[in-house]
Amino acid sequence: RVLGGYSAHGYMSSATPMLLDRMGLIRSAVSSAVASVYAPQKPKPQFQTLGATWATRRKAYKLDRVCEGILNQRQGRWINVWAVMTDLGVDAALQGVGCLKIVANKPKKRVEHEWVALPDLFVDPAEGRNPQCLYQRSPIDREQARLRYPKAKHAIDNAPDFEWYGGAHTSRPRANQIIELKQAWRLPQSADEPGVVVTVIGAEVVEKADWTAPAFPFIFLLWEPWRDGFWASGIADEGGRQAEECADLDARLFDREVIGSNKKIYYEEGSLNPDDLMLNDAVVGVKVMKGSAMPQESVVPAFSQMDLEFLRDRVRAYWDAIGISQVSAAARREQGVQSGIAMMTLNDTKAGRQLVKSQRYEQAFVDLA
Repeated sequence: RVLGGYSAHGYMSSATPMLLDRMGLIRSAVSSAVASVYAPQKPKPQFQTLGATWATRRKAYKLDRVCEGILNQRQGRWINVWAVMTDLGVDAALQGVGCLKIVANKPKKRVEHEWVALPDLFVDPAEGRNPQCLYQRSPIDREQARLRYPKAKHAIDNAPDFEWYGGAHTSRPRANQIIELKQAWRLPQSADEPGVVVTVIGAEVVEKADWTAPAFPFIFLLWEPWRDGFWASGIADEGGRQAEECADLDARLFDREVIGSNKKIYYEEGSLNPDDLMLNDAVVGVKVMKGSAMPQESVVPAFSQMDLEFLRDRVRAYWDAIGISQVSAAARREQGVQSGIAMMTLNDTKAGRQLVKSQRYEQAFVDLA
């Protein structure tokens, strides 16, 4: 969809369907990728010891139980963290990166996992794959900000309303007051020099502390990482050009079919009532001079079998390029593959291309722990 602004209101205000996904290829590929790569897995991190004392092993067991309890907690509208991560796989497959933020909610005394919009995250591209600083802008309810930062009441009361991308017209109406929260992280330089995390509301620093963790408090699920950069490419980037070509071919064949199926009738001028011809929507009436012979019309097919085969070939090339099984996506047999063993082998071959992405999904849960 083409969005007028990056907000929930943008889906209803100026959303228009693109020619890019006229045939639903990208949507089908993303759904198939999530169903075959992420959904079958339910990883759970474990804390293991090797030749440790009983006290250490007992500590590892307790940490394992705590981590499992956090994963089973409800996360907003998701039933647990596994549901959040599966939904995060849609972002990863579609746009290349899915981002999840781990937050220690002190008022509720629980660990929460929040979905993060990628346009609200910023890094310095000059730092390449491993940036040392990361910045985030996010909306927060004014009352919630007062509870989280009670000493910054003046800054919170004077903070302007949060404006979504696209302007103020996409930010209304609102049921509560939303302000902008800015956060910045700097990773530690060494074991003796910790990093820093800063929280800003308006123009005032409301919280500042040392940051000793080796990474940012985000989980990044990548589809196809850039060779030199922090972000990644998704299915829409990898197969967008081919999907648009298939959509354009399909639109052309549809127009040719409509034109080719348009029936014409010929009648002698003055022999029919023009109002009667208006009832025939799919038929075009052509007047012929009185006394003239009726034209002989030859029926020409809208397209040949070669045109249809070319479209099917382009669709197959799209699925082969992105590495997703078309057989699984369309729930049908592949042409020329008759035996069940051959179909299983074909599906396993294409699924093997996504093995690295499955491993990234498992490692994301280790990073969550």
